Amino acid sequence: MSSDLLFSPTRIGAIDVANRIAMAPLTRSRADMDGVQTPLAVEYYRQRASAGLIITEATNISQQGRASMPRALETDEIAGIIEDYRNAARKAKEAGFDGVEVHAANGYLLEQFLRDSTNQRQDRYGGSIENRARLTLEVVEAVAEIWGADRVGLRLSPLSTAIGDTALDSTPMETHEYLIRRFGEMGLAYLHVVEGQLHGDNGAFDIKALRAAFNGKYIANNGYDRQRAIEATASGHADMVAFGKPFIGNPDLVERLRGNALLREAPATSYFGGGAAGYTELAGA
Repeated sequence: MSSDLLFSPTRIGAIDVANRIAMAPLTRSRADMDGVQTPLAVEYYRQRASAGLIITEATNISQQGRASMPRALETDEIAGIIEDYRNAARKAKEAGFDGVEVHAANGYLLEQFLRDSTNQRQDRYGGSIENRARLTLEVVEAVAEIWGADRVGLRLSPLSTAIGDTALDSTPMETHEYLIRRFGEMGLAYLHVVEGQLHGDNGAFDIKALRAAFNGKYIANNGYDRQRAIEATASGHADMVAFGKPFIGNPDLVERLRGNALLREAPATSYFGGGAAGYTELAGA
């Protein structure tokens, strides 16, 4: 199967990309104690600029989102949370980003509302699929007011066990199909899906049906290697493929994939926190 498509340009929403390889968001924990990135981050992303799309690591929308003791939000607090998302989107625009990705995956707040296993609310944000999806929809609508829908992406992980096996939704297809159809109608730039458990299989979950329900640009993510990425783009399953850990040890990942070269593995001890070692300075680079 030809690899040409994986390395060819395309357009994701309003953003032109040079190839179909995206850098997935990776928590590297190099910001200072106030949450401000240092010049190291500038160099880190500059080294990986051959990716068609770089999705930078997640940013907290407010101080409350950094280290608050978990508790159920009062209904009248939710409007303020949505405003925090809107304000964060505004700041990202002022900072010069090309767009934003709303993180509704991996057990964070929006996914906690979405899953019936973690959402025990009795108000308009709990119970039915429509109610549990409401916060994510309202957040994305607020962010799109700042950016325009064609510069907003959404990340989902329907089968992730990041917060435990018992925290899965009881009807993941029905829940996510409803949500995704609504976002397809909005004309979002893309849908970015972790297609199974982190580093695992997708089981009986119908990823193709989920992708079809969105009817828009789709970024696939879940332990893809070169051959699977080539197949995914050539078959039309994905418009882009996101790589995570391979970008840590291989700033030049696009060229290594193009040439089918061996990939380096960065030491896991350098994944989260530290300085330049294992971040912008790699052994054997």
